Amino acid sequence: MKCVELNREGDFERWEQTRLDDLSGLDADADPLDPVIYEAEGVKLSVFGLEPYERKPFRIIKKSFKLFCLSGGLALTRSSNGSISLLVFDRGDSVDQQLQEYTEVIRDFQNIGADPMIMGFLEYSDPVQAESQVEDFMSLALSSIL
Repeated sequence: MKCVELNREGDFERWEQTRLDDLSGLDADADPLDPVIYEAEGVKLSVFGLEPYERKPFRIIKKSFKLFCLSGGLALTRSSNGSISLLVFDRGDSVDQQLQEYTEVIRDFQNIGADPMIMGFLEYSDPVQAESQVEDFMSLALSSIL
């Protein structure tokens, strides 16, 4: 996966007003509607698809996570800290973010490519357990969409 920073942290000048409104109106208690296909102690796996140019709204993420791409594609992600990144995925690529206890990130995710994207989202408490089973989780996610 390649990541290109398009906008630095703390700089909201290039943000569209609609995205700022989305961020300020975020419901902290809202639960993402992604279908959960596996859940066990400390691990939750969900899968979502995005049509070309479709966007997942901002969500609050409170656990460490791995986002993996089952299809390949181009995406934008915006963070509540102001950063905007371009993500270039090949099939099977992933990005991992370790969160410290009592921290959270707020991000959206938008497919900016001409083809649909299929993504797996793995939230976890134990990075060793998650990493040791990531291939199994990717296979499970892929089989859930076929």
